[in-house]
Amino acid sequence: MTLHPLSTSRALLADAVPREGATAGTAASGLLARDAAEARAVLRAARGILFDLDGTLIRTDEVIEGAREVLAACGPRAMILSNNSSDTAEGLSRRLARAGLDVAPERIVLAGIEAVRAVAALRPGGRAMVIGTAALAAEARAAGLDVTDERPDVVLVARTPAFDYAALARAANAVRAGAEFVVANPDTSHPGADGRLVPETGALAAAIAAAAGRAPSRVFGKPEPDLFRAALDRLGLSAGEVVMVGDNPDTDGAGALRLGIPHILIGKRLPLEALLG
Repeated sequence: MTLHPLSTSRALLADAVPREGATAGTAASGLLARDAAEARAVLRAARGILFDLDGTLIRTDEVIEGAREVLAACGPRAMILSNNSSDTAEGLSRRLARAGLDVAPERIVLAGIEAVRAVAALRPGGRAMVIGTAALAAEARAAGLDVTDERPDVVLVARTPAFDYAALARAANAVRAGAEFVVANPDTSHPGADGRLVPETGALAAAIAAAAGRAPSRVFGKPEPDLFRAALDRLGLSAGEVVMVGDNPDTDGAGALRLGIPHILIGKRLPLEALLG
């Protein structure tokens, strides 16, 4: 589950240290941006804007300053592109609405849901052990998978607070016995409220891999291209017509880079609220 390193090419890096030889003039070509004005210009020109969720718009259920206003300003061009693997789009839309963020389910692309759809397409009616929330297991059943812990064809790992030693033993033994090992996203944690971290899917998958002695055969979620392509398909746009806004260079930045999508990295030097204006 090694993450792809981030290059600064085609990036608008808020917190990056300039590469040797980089100058302010490189901002015009999309290599490096030093101020909020450059970022705002990119957003105005984009036909679609892909927003990361955790660490960019929210921290758990705490809305980050400026998120409501930025989403409202972007209007129908905005789409959430998240490594979230515990919610459905409908459930997440309701949770965000309670926090004051108005995002329709069709404007939300999630790693867990895309992983379920991909597994169901590759293994119609297949037997799947779902290490995940009840909502994700229900989504897998709705997609036609036989959700079971008995002799599964595939073990799909997502984030769930219910993960424990028994789940680790079931999943590791199934993988060791030959089940395909699929991981919804590579993140080991994401930012939570009050500066706390939230353990993520990648941490659970790492435990299973260590116990089973096998690495995952497929990993979804950023920086892999699946989520980005799903969002582009839904928007009906090409990579050059959208921009990615996120806080993580290893997932948001690297994933956008691989598909040639310009990206803005939110951080201390460029907080989300600086995109307003």
